[in-house]
Amino acid sequence: MSTTIYLLEPEATPPPPRSVNISLRSRLLLFCGAILFTAVIFGGAMAVVEAIEMGWLSTAGTPLTARITNVETPASPASTSSGGHYAITYTYDQVVPGRALPQTGVIRFDVPAPPGASNAPGRSPAAQPVPKYRAGDILHFRYAMIAGRPIAQPWSSPPYRNISLLIAMGATLMLVGGVFLVRLSGWHRRRISLLRDGMAITGNIVKKRFDNLEGKCYVAYSYRAHSDPVIREREEQCTPNQWKRFEEGDAVTVLYDPKQPATVGLYRLLADP
Repeated sequence: MSTTIYLLEPEATPPPPRSVNISLRSRLLLFCGAILFTAVIFGGAMAVVEAIEMGWLSTAGTPLTARITNVETPASPASTSSGGHYAITYTYDQVVPGRALPQTGVIRFDVPAPPGASNAPGRSPAAQPVPKYRAGDILHFRYAMIAGRPIAQPWSSPPYRNISLLIAMGATLMLVGGVFLVRLSGWHRRRISLLRDGMAITGNIVKKRFDNLEGKCYVAYSYRAHSDPVIREREEQCTPNQWKRFEEGDAVTVLYDPKQPATVGLYRLLADP
């Protein structure tokens, strides 16, 4: 009867600390993930800042009025067959105290397509009719200095509902982005720590699993740390290509932290994430 002896991967056999070479692919994945989650956090922060600005305008803003000086309509009826926009030019009636705002401004409103066009193939239903403005009409604004810069917004009533929605949306984006950024950072630190300082032992693939609902691949493996009499199992997510490389019963190299045996990882997944 022959016995098969499994040899640990050569890169994992030297005693720790070992040198860790991070592949270009791993660096790109880490960089892109960090950029993505940072952008999500930034978007949430901008929504909260906008809500704060609107709240400050509501409580400490100064009412302003402006007079419409010109209303630019679509050039021809043909141009409105699929919608267009009005461009309204206005001028403030009074000089803004402190750091002056531009004395003129432009607001654009979408023009809906004609009612008959909503039934045309491939076209969306017409939007609500745009308000009709004429030269000489009065517009209402609210003005405040925020962080040393002037802010003026069209104003009809305090937008408490919009403020609440912006705060909720911004806080959610910041929370989600922060959680995933922390998880990405923790995964990277754990990976580097195990590759550099982890103890190498032999484990076995006990199960391969594909979750049809999530569309994700998992491998489960058993291992026993040198100082632990109990054989333990752990399941990790992997890519489809990594999943194909394993078969149930395969001997594999497992790395674990001698100070925290529960911190463990499959070498092939750590070396090639």
